Amino acid sequence: MGSRGNILIVDDEQNLSYTLKLIFERAGYRVLTAENGVRALVLCDAENIAVVLADVSMAGMDGLELLDRIRMSHPEIEVVMMTAYGSEEIAVRAMKAGAYDYIPKPFKNEEMLLVVEKAMEKYILRRRADALQKNLEDRFSFGRIIGSSKPMMEIFELLAKISETDVTTLILGESGTGKELIASAIHFNGLRREKPFVKLNCAAIPETLLESELFGHERGAFTGAFKSRIGKFEAADNGTLFLDEIGDMSLSTQAKVLRVIQEQEFERVGGKETIKTNVRLIAATHRNLEKGIRDGTFRADLFYRLNVITVKVPPLRDRREDIPMLVGHFLREIAENDLREGHSGLPLAVEPAALRSIMEYSWPGNIRELRNALERAAVLASGNRIVARDLPENLRGRTPSLFMETRSRSWNYQEAKTKALEEFDRHFIMDALQRNNGNVSRAAGEAGMYRANFYQKMQKHSLRAEDYKIDGAGQD
Repeated sequence: MGSRGNILIVDDEQNLSYTLKLIFERAGYRVLTAENGVRALVLCDAENIAVVLADVSMAGMDGLELLDRIRMSHPEIEVVMMTAYGSEEIAVRAMKAGAYDYIPKPFKNEEMLLVVEKAMEKYILRRRADALQKNLEDRFSFGRIIGSSKPMMEIFELLAKISETDVTTLILGESGTGKELIASAIHFNGLRREKPFVKLNCAAIPETLLESELFGHERGAFTGAFKSRIGKFEAADNGTLFLDEIGDMSLSTQAKVLRVIQEQEFERVGGKETIKTNVRLIAATHRNLEKGIRDGTFRADLFYRLNVITVKVPPLRDRREDIPMLVGHFLREIAENDLREGHSGLPLAVEPAALRSIMEYSWPGNIRELRNALERAAVLASGNRIVARDLPENLRGRTPSLFMETRSRSWNYQEAKTKALEEFDRHFIMDALQRNNGNVSRAAGEAGMYRANFYQKMQKHSLRAEDYKIDGAGQD
């Protein structure tokens, strides 16, 4: 995907910068140039720079000062210094200050290419190591659940309270909203974090095998049971058992699960021995269990046992303000996966028009559908930017989502009008931020508003300027 990596050349000699740019572009790199240190720092903020090639002697901010500033703000960037012949003392200072290497002028093209190639290799190896470490540290933290909208802030507050308890928890939400991720976060931030976390998708197991999966079986209990096998309740002993899609479970199996919750004991299929168990139970479903009780497909007593604490996960269409943050997160994740496979691992950017299409789509498949769409777009993208044509066809040229929702919800005229005004307000502010790369001052000026008023509207709709710097960082 894309180039071998991003290089920034910083030199006030334009002819030399142009020559170096041609050399590195022919070698497959994406090259940016800056005529001074100030511009270089702006580009380091705005672009995913891997290697900076900077001249020591520049007017204003010299190369050593630039090196110090880069090391403070972007320690992941490798810096190679270009020094005049006979400037060994300055070169040593640069190395002590954290430069990857230095190369004296005049230099041979092959020598310069080799130094930068080695610097790029170090950058990629460090990114790989950082990505793996971050994956270990954040794997099941609340930080892996992405969102800053009001509904998500309420969920984070609730998760923080229930994680340090052993209370049974029911997670409700449409398919693809991240129910399993929330269950994982509860366990791995809770009292049983060092114990097993066992998952079972009740909808994915045939009913004839579900009891065996849950409770285990003895040898000869049924055709094909050639040896005894423990079930999920035993495997999760002293830990957490997550039963996903519990609303798809049959009434007979529901009764047996209820017994385990009440008495903390069970028998394996075909067995006589009563086995004690101590598990924290987390259940999830996309179904309306209260309707299931009325229809006779779900036991009321089991529902009340499960429904001690309920976490309601909103669909993506009800927290659209989180979409830019999710897009940025998934693109970084896709890039890190690319990196682990030995490619450059460059984060992709999204053009404003493409982001607008993403924002207006209703996302019936929720976060799972969003991630799949971005993976597809990343494969089809030319270079490091996703444009509208890279998106799935059903995302392009969408009817604004509000009107699709109006048809599917029983809003009266006043409710629909209020919602329309809120949607217009939010989209207007979002569009202004997108066009101005997250620069609040420029966006407010373009909108003909005072910056303070513009910022108040951002706060009202839980919009953050940094989430709109996907296609380049705006300076405020």
